Amino acid sequence: MIRDERTASATLAIDAEEIAVRARELGGVLRAQDEPWLRSLGDRDLLDLLPRLLPAAASLATAPISGFDVGAIAVGGAEFDRRLYFGANLEIVRAGLSSAVHAEQSAIVNAWMHDEPRVSHLAISAAPCGYCRQFLYELVAAESLKLVWPGEGGRVEARELRTLLPEAFGPETLGVHARLLGHASALPKLVLQDSRDDPARGHALEAATKSYAPYTNGRAGCALETSAGRMFVGRYAENAAYNPSLSAAQTALAMMNLAPRRQGERITRAVLVERAGSVTQLPTIACLMEAAAPGVEVERFEADEAASRQ
Repeated sequence: MIRDERTASATLAIDAEEIAVRARELGGVLRAQDEPWLRSLGDRDLLDLLPRLLPAAASLATAPISGFDVGAIAVGGAEFDRRLYFGANLEIVRAGLSSAVHAEQSAIVNAWMHDEPRVSHLAISAAPCGYCRQFLYELVAAESLKLVWPGEGGRVEARELRTLLPEAFGPETLGVHARLLGHASALPKLVLQDSRDDPARGHALEAATKSYAPYTNGRAGCALETSAGRMFVGRYAENAAYNPSLSAAQTALAMMNLAPRRQGERITRAVLVERAGSVTQLPTIACLMEAAAPGVEVERFEADEAASRQ
């Protein structure tokens, strides 16, 4: 669908730069319950506003390799009760290009880590690459997901993902009915084999329990502690095509990238909790952390499904 003109709506009075500042202060999440202007935003207003906010999302990018900042915004909730989740691309020097997190992935991870059950729209600066189309097809209601980007002449273009990924290969192709977002309630709880009290391990364990691994059941979570005393947590997200999967450390780093930045802050500890089995992310994450946090050794702990314990 191509929208040929902008509506003379309330969105025209919204200061996109003020929204950008607030989004950066809040780690890239804006909720209607806290933002009066967002509570009054209808569907047409939403399509007008999203492209105007993309520069704010792009300002969160870390792209030292390409120098190309990209932003994305995922929309959760329903009309007049919106939640906006900002995302930005993340590149890591001295790591393989496969370690990069695309802006679309970052926005989805942001929504997922805030337990958003469904995303209705995703705003991006241009039509997504094939890699991201495959990643997005893993989502709940992926077929109806609307992608929004600026068109020519100030127009806004909105297309459903299914029109950009015909004859898609996805979960159902492999007999999987789970979908990324909204899947965690059906998963068995994980428990650590080593029960020592440790907040980082506790956060990583919870993330592993809520991670999405329907193809291998290799659920994993990662917690990163920093020199500023902050902790950033990530979950593993698998994909039917495998390669667009995101490791638990990548999602943790993506969340750290969206948080308000503190000068000189560095990662001081990395904890990985994985379901015991034949699949492990440790070698991949160890290489990633060697680049992102030299000298920090990944601490790995195994967890079992609670129902399987005697």
